[in-house]
Amino acid sequence: MARDLRSTRTLLHPLWLGALALLVLNDHALKGSYVLPGWLTGKLSDFAGLLVAPAVLASLLRVTSRRGVLGAHVAIGVVFSAIKLAPEAARAVEGLMALTPLPWRITVDPTDLIALPVLLASYRVLGEAMARPAPARPVAHRLALMAGSLACVATSK
Repeated sequence: MARDLRSTRTLLHPLWLGALALLVLNDHALKGSYVLPGWLTGKLSDFAGLLVAPAVLASLLRVTSRRGVLGAHVAIGVVFSAIKLAPEAARAVEGLMALTPLPWRITVDPTDLIALPVLLASYRVLGEAMARPAPARPVAHRLALMAGSLACVATSK
């Protein structure tokens, strides 16, 4: 019996929605406000972003398998690791983002790799959410995907 797996179902999971809210609040209200130290807001973005980004990537690619979701998580982890470890990789991504209306400034910081285990939690929780019955709210999925996409590209002040 084939299961109907859809990555967009992860976009309404409470964990994903909470991470999206944290990412937006942190990047657009807390960073630079001096309410929290800069190192902490940076780490919050890393943790929240690593929960949000794989589901966004999988949804944009219309992934319908656990293997595809794993691939999205691995891809996000590889790019994240590269830009946190290698200044050349960070500058390359900044160069690509400079072509968009939302340029990035990436801080190369190997200590940010502390957030990588979040990808395991994301894969486990969100991978299971793919198999849940589809709610009759396709508009909610689309809105969540748009919000997640914008949050991912509008991050990194």
